[in-house]
Amino acid sequence: MDISLASFRANRVAQFMEGNHLDLLVASNPEHILYLLNFTILGQTYQARTQNYAVVSAHSDVKRLVISPSDAPTAVDFSREVELVCHGSFHFDFCQPYDAFSTRLQSQIGQRQSSPAQALIEAIRRFGGKKLRIGIDELRTPVTTWNLVAAAFPDAELVPALSIFEQIRCVKHPEEIAQIEKSTHIAEDSLLAALDSVHLGSSEYEIGMNYRTEVAKRNAHGYFCTCTIDKRTAFSDTCHKKDATVQQDSLLRFDYGANYDFYRSDLARTVVFGNASEEIKTRYAAILAGLEAAEAAMKPGVLACEVFHTAMAAVKEHGIPHYERHHCGHGIGLQIYDPPSVSASCTQPLEEGMVLCIETPYYEIGKYGIQIEDTVAVTTNGIRRLTHTSNDLIYL
Repeated sequence: MDISLASFRANRVAQFMEGNHLDLLVASNPEHILYLLNFTILGQTYQARTQNYAVVSAHSDVKRLVISPSDAPTAVDFSREVELVCHGSFHFDFCQPYDAFSTRLQSQIGQRQSSPAQALIEAIRRFGGKKLRIGIDELRTPVTTWNLVAAAFPDAELVPALSIFEQIRCVKHPEEIAQIEKSTHIAEDSLLAALDSVHLGSSEYEIGMNYRTEVAKRNAHGYFCTCTIDKRTAFSDTCHKKDATVQQDSLLRFDYGANYDFYRSDLARTVVFGNASEEIKTRYAAILAGLEAAEAAMKPGVLACEVFHTAMAAVKEHGIPHYERHHCGHGIGLQIYDPPSVSASCTQPLEEGMVLCIETPYYEIGKYGIQIEDTVAVTTNGIRRLTHTSNDLIYL
């Protein structure tokens, strides 16, 4: 693809703004702000109540960022092209005389607004116009802020834009696919390294922490790891227990990922410490058949629901006739769940450049859970597997 990542993103945003007849598009979620501005705000990543907004227009190249002055130095240091609209009373002292950076920062902080909502209103007002159609990412926009914006622009039409952002992001640039692949490899290699230290008596908590340590060694963040042992393998997503420990012939299920340079991975593997029962072997073969059938069916134009039905039929045919699932995969990128969902109701066609996690887990409460999850990129004629380790049962 002979186009830069920045241009690719700008084109995707422009395409979907035009398709949804939007004059302005407002991002509230950190990943969506990152997509619009290639900039992330630290405070919003660990304080859910923090409000930040990026605002772009279909009619100009101006980009505005609504932030606290506490984040302004980082934003000014990052970019000369983004206009800041600040709110709140956070204070910096400045050395005298001002250097060039201090002068630029002072001019950007400017006249502060009293609240995030008022700053967002000011950012929108500066674009001009009255009968605007404004898409607002509702994911991190409080109802009170939404209502204040609506009251400030009574002639405007406010449109929920979370789904618009998700569709913008669901097709990836080659650089994004490379980042997801790197994140995937980091997660895989980290799990294998963590498994080297598993022994009789190892706890879920210990193994999970070892995994996160291995991810950190590879310059990424282990943002989640579900490590479960024996009957708890059927618990799907759960917290680690310190008193759940490995015994001889224990079954371990891992659903895990890494965050590398903002791009996420999501994988799953099943591990046996000793010997696996014939039932586990048979049922694992069935879910593996489902995953492989799904991947073989994937190419541009195939509907996500068709991939789902292919996976389900293969699992049932190969050994779990009562198999049920709500989905057999999902897109991935800046967030762990991107469109499309590989589910019975999703009629979205696959496109070249989509990256999906394909999974066929089986959970039987009171007995065990087994899982495989692969990451693949949709290509011109099919898929390219981004996962580089085996999907077979892992024996320790």
